[in-house]
Amino acid sequence: MSMLIPIKLATLMGLTALLQGITPAAGYQHDLSDYVDTNGDTRPRVFRGRNVFGMDDPLPMLSILEEPRPEWGFAPEFSGLGAGPWPLFVQGFVQDDPTNPTDPAHYLMADVKKCLALHLKAALGSGNIFGVGRAVRSYKIATGVVRPPDDVSAMANFFLPLTLEFFEDMTSPFAYP
Repeated sequence: MSMLIPIKLATLMGLTALLQGITPAAGYQHDLSDYVDTNGDTRPRVFRGRNVFGMDDPLPMLSILEEPRPEWGFAPEFSGLGAGPWPLFVQGFVQDDPTNPTDPAHYLMADVKKCLALHLKAALGSGNIFGVGRAVRSYKIATGVVRPPDDVSAMANFFLPLTLEFFEDMTSPFAYP
């Protein structure tokens, strides 16, 4: 018997898979696909829920994070259904440029925006955003912000807010609506 996946986690997994498709062969400037390290182990460049990185981590790389202070979407009384905004962040890290440290982060953020926008345009007609049926009705991509290396991060990085219009049947949180 296979283990059921919560719909919110399945959504994050679908978003992860989408962003791993950012490769030069797909028309992007960066390669965010999995890679094989010097030990022969396959390692990801796109992570979920990870906010601590070290110098041994690959560049470029992304992390998908949930907003720590979300807007809450409550189910109507006695319905068991929830709908509302689900705010996420895509955070990207790059090797900074010595002269203009944040320039490479702008390029990586542009690739992520392009990937998300193309997916939304294609998926709206099918009603299957991130491969989770109608759980995600739509999403908004913000302009984002780029930051230089500082005492928080040793490398240039960006934060790209992404707000999903999310629907969940709380009586069956493992099923696709």
